[in-house]
Amino acid sequence: MRVRSGWQPGTGRELADVVERIALQAPEADALALELQSFVHAVRGQREVVVSGEEGRAALELALRVADAVRTPPLAVSALS
Repeated sequence: MRVRSGWQPGTGRELADVVERIALQAPEADALALELQSFVHAVRGQREVVVSGEEGRAALELALRVADAVRTPPLAVSALS
């Protein structure tokens, strides 16, 4: 999924109004090995870059935020009187 082009925060009533599905084609193989192979080919100038540095940094930032959220205990909820 990706955010729809032209979407503005505060608009859209349903998920489909905000994001669109995109079909991904991925071979059945070791993902890390494929990423490394893709990187090496790009560095050598043999193929185009598949993921930009900016996209990679954003993905890493998201992964780190998710990992932090998983490690953070939930907030204690006080009993209502």
